Amino acid sequence: MLVLLTDTSEIARRTCEVLGTSGAIRQINLKQAPPLLTDSVEGWIFAADLDQEGTVTAGIRHLRERALEQPLIVVTARRDVKTSARASALGATRVHEISNAAGLLRDPIFANRFMAMPSPFSNDPVLMAAIAGTVAIVTETMTGRATTSASEDLNTAIDAAIASLQTKGVAAWLKALEAVHSPTYRHVLQVLAFAVSFGTLTKLPPPLLRKLAAASLLHDIGKAKLPVEILNRADRTAPGDDAILQTHVKLGFEMLRAYGERDFDILDAVLHHHEYMDGSGYPHRMKGAQIRPLTRMLTIANHYANLIEQRPSRPVRTKQDAYKRLQAMGHKLDLGLVATFKGVVR
Repeated sequence: MLVLLTDTSEIARRTCEVLGTSGAIRQINLKQAPPLLTDSVEGWIFAADLDQEGTVTAGIRHLRERALEQPLIVVTARRDVKTSARASALGATRVHEISNAAGLLRDPIFANRFMAMPSPFSNDPVLMAAIAGTVAIVTETMTGRATTSASEDLNTAIDAAIASLQTKGVAAWLKALEAVHSPTYRHVLQVLAFAVSFGTLTKLPPPLLRKLAAASLLHDIGKAKLPVEILNRADRTAPGDDAILQTHVKLGFEMLRAYGERDFDILDAVLHHHEYMDGSGYPHRMKGAQIRPLTRMLTIANHYANLIEQRPSRPVRTKQDAYKRLQAMGHKLDLGLVATFKGVVR
């Protein structure tokens, strides 16, 4: 178990958002009396406003339970002399700025903790490192940090994901993802797995395969602007949910443009991955040849991931049943690509 010490500050709120996929963490408010910790504690995270008087004192009071060998991670809004000194007073092992969500999640204290339960592949360092890297990128995009296809962290994650999927296979990747408890994160990483496997099967040249992988990781970036309660709702049946969800493609496109994304294929895939070949999709009701090849591939990977998603209102679908439903969409999708995609789901 990890212990997270927080207050009501913005730094605490953002840290809780970032760590939302990091597994079993017990959160304790600094204003409360230090509770009796009966479970084994492996480490501590301190995320509170160090500029406020009394924060360090309250932290030290809670940290009396900390054993010397237990690491303490302090999360700050910035790194300067004042915050560094206060972090040292707390006994910090390492200090992270909340603006670098990927760096925070890569801290050794979170090794394998983005999973909600032990994974059968947790002893596979290649697979787990690849998934950890992509989880960090999704965290960056979903917490509003500027991320584009030129990002070094994103390219490192893409390289690891492609290598892992090409050597371990999509089934191993998907099995490990069963333990990721955030539906938004799990969906993005499933789409990445299907898209990379699809691109590998069709023998996409490496530069195009990397573009497809980047578009997969960024395709739902616009959901960072949507209400969390809609994204986490098991069944989106509330009035107006669909209309709100459909705005994510334009929001994502606008975010990437504002961040400096210049790759047209990636921008197009993010904006148009819900377009259909028959013109019935959104946001521009494009059809046929107007839809670019990489976007068509991402659309198929995205729809298949949605079809296998587990929801309370429907029984679990087998991959064969999901593929039949994909075929049943007919001329909404590129039928030639749908036929080729069957090789991904065997």
